[in-house]
Formats: sequence, structure tokens, C-alpha cells
Amino acid sequence: MNWARTVVSALIILVAASLFSAWAVSAVAVRAIEDGTAVHGIAEDALDDPEVVAALGDAVADSAVAGLQARGIDPARLGLEDALRTLITDAVDSDTFKESLLEQVDAAHEQLAAQLGSTLTTPAPLTLEIDVSGYVNAQIDTIPLVGVQIPDIQVDPIEVEALDAETFDDVRSAYQWLRIAQDWALWTGIGVVVVGMFVTLRLRWFLPKVGAATAAIAGALFVGTHFWGVEAVVALLPGGKDGSIGRLILEVVTEAAVPAVELRLLELAAWALIIGLVFFLIGVLTYPRPKPQYR
Repeated sequence: MNWARTVVSALIILVAASLFSAWAVSAVAVRAIEDGTAVHGIAEDALDDPEVVAALGDAVADSAVAGLQARGIDPARLGLEDALRTLITDAVDSDTFKESLLEQVDAAHEQLAAQLGSTLTTPAPLTLEIDVSGYVNAQIDTIPLVGVQIPDIQVDPIEVEALDAETFDDVRSAYQWLRIAQDWALWTGIGVVVVGMFVTLRLRWFLPKVGAATAAIAGALFVGTHFWGVEAVVALLPGGKDGSIGRLILEVVTEAAVPAVELRLLELAAWALIIGLVFFLIGVLTYPRPKPQYR
């Protein structure tokens, strides 16, 4: 049955190395959600969508008109509605407006991250609520002749759907698994290694193999992410980019978060290689040598 123990030992090495790599990536992904990096990236991607920008422009323009009417000013009667709508929709598509919106998203990242971490039973979209009153009033002031004479108005906050309900539900479910991986993958991997130490036939070389396998997997993930992008790595996961974990990684590991993921993978590969080398040297130095025979 030695062959069976050898096969089981090899599988244990792969499982342990995979768990260590999963722990490294999940820790970065969870931190990206909690510190606002992920939400910032999601909002940034949403604002790069022309359909989202167009819908946002219409919503802001409608709110501006409603705000003026609430102050007793009818833009249509004054012949200003078309000019006002054009000014606002053009402004919404500007980099300045997007930067202002992203600043609000960053300020409210804790509330938005709470939506990602919630356990709602009913699927709901990820929505971003933004205050556009200051921007609307600034655009009204630019209307020739009459703009500066129109009093400031209060515009109702605008909701932007960053992720639809189905995608967000998958992402939220996968996030729970990432939290579990962050909390338990490392310890589970260590437990698997301990079991493997009782299974392997060659205990002396078992830990060096675990270190080498972990370094190889983490290094391969780093190379794939660095040279081919996160999408290429996600394609290798169960379910690919359409799976829950794949969707979450694509949404969370945005361009801003990639360097942190790569750094963590490099650190894991380096430490695994160093630890594996240490145990390899211990194995070499403690390997029993045949005693010389004297005649």
C-alpha cells in the first residue's frame, strides 16, 4: 500500500499549497472591500459605461428641473429647460464630475462595503447614492444672463446602480466564502500538512515539497496576473468568469487592487521557498550517512 500513501501524500501537498494561496488572495480581496478600494473600482467601472452615464445625466437633469419648480421657477416657461439639461448632461460626462462622485463614494465606502457584506435574503442591486446639489447649482450659474440670479436649489440625492441584483447577489455570496477563506484557509492548510506528515513515507522531504508546491502555485498566479491579467486567472477557476468567485474577483480585484494581490503572492512564494529550503537543508544535514568500514 506504499503507492497509495505516496499518492495521498502528493494530493495533500497540492491541497495544502492551494489553501495557502487561497488564504493569501482572499486576505487581499477582503481588505480591498473593507478599505474602499473595491467599491471605488466598481463605481469607476460603472461610470465608464455610456448607458450608466446617460441615465445619470437624465436623472440629475430631471432632479434639477424639479428642484427649480419647487422654488417656483419653471425652466420651460423661461425657455431655459433645454439649455439647463444640456449643461447638466455634458457636465455629468466630464472627468471633473466623475472625480467628485468618486470622492463621495470613497467617503461612504464603509456603508457600501456593508452592503457587500450583508446577508440579505432578497437579491438587490448595489446602489450608490450621490449628492449633486452643488454641481447642479454650479451649472445653473453658468446659464447666460439669468443663471447667477437663480437661487440655489436642493436636489434630491441620485441613486446609481453599480451592479445589478443578480450579479451583486452572486458577488455577496462569494464574499462570504472569501471571508471564510481569509479566516480559516491558513489554519486548515496547516492542519492538512500535519495530517500529511503522518501519511507520507518520507517525512524528511515532505515539508520541503509543501514549500516548493506553495511557491510554485503562488508564483504561477503572480505570473498569470502580471502578464495576462486577472481575467486569465479567473478563467481557470471552477465556473470561470461566470461563477460566483470569478465574478467577485473580477469586481473586487480592480486595476487599483492588482498590485496588492501581486505583492501578496510574491511574498507567499518567497516565504514558502525560504521555509522549504530551510527544511530541505535540515533534511540533508540530518540524513543518516553510512558509517565507514575499516579493514
